[in-house]
Amino acid sequence: MRLVARIFFCANLEKLCYNFNMEELITKIQEQQAKIDAIYISVEKLRKYFMWTLIVTVATVLVPLIAIIFILPSLIGSITAMYQQ
Repeated sequence: MRLVARIFFCANLEKLCYNFNMEELITKIQEQQAKIDAIYISVEKLRKYFMWTLIVTVATVLVPLIAIIFILPSLIGSITAMYQQ
């Protein structure tokens, strides 16, 4: 039963494939390629946007932390010196 159904399905599939015009297929493939190229360009722009967002986010977090590392000891020293007098 399965073999008969499989052969029938394959025969119908071949009929469908041969009914298409080659020019139509080439046109559809070219249209799909154009859409794929547009999607690729869009994804690359989005990737660059995310990269710069990450860089700016890291910079806004790390720069203040590095500044605190250098500023905090001198600030604590000046505050303690003020109270020692």
